[in-house]
Amino acid sequence: MKPKTATGTLTALDRLEIQELTTGYGVHHDRRDFASLRDCFTADATYTMHIKGGPTYGPHAGPDAIVAQIQAFKESQNDTRRHHITNIQIEPIGDDTASVISYVLVSATDAQGLSIKTVGTYADTVTRTAEGWLIARKELHLDSAF
Repeated sequence: MKPKTATGTLTALDRLEIQELTTGYGVHHDRRDFASLRDCFTADATYTMHIKGGPTYGPHAGPDAIVAQIQAFKESQNDTRRHHITNIQIEPIGDDTASVISYVLVSATDAQGLSIKTVGTYADTVTRTAEGWLIARKELHLDSAF
């Protein structure tokens, strides 16, 4: 496999912080820790969710609108959901910006047991800020409704 070329550089610490941001998003989502979830995004962040064969939600602009949409979905769920975020690929776009592609599998547990609700791909753009790496753009492409 040929190495990819990039327009910027990322240190090992940058990559670790970006990976922790990516997985932390899922943890905050599952814990319904909306304050911490909000802190994952830049002030001008956008979020769009596309469901294959179904509707598109967004784009939502700004952390408040993004988290409000997520919170509305969470309030309609009566099971315990977990976001399993894997296969994280980080590519620098510049010294302070990177593209992050990852897979998500959403599982749910309720009185009937464990089930897979959906799978999909996140396509994120992250930016280095004074507060650390934050999500500037998040697009979710789900293979099915949830």
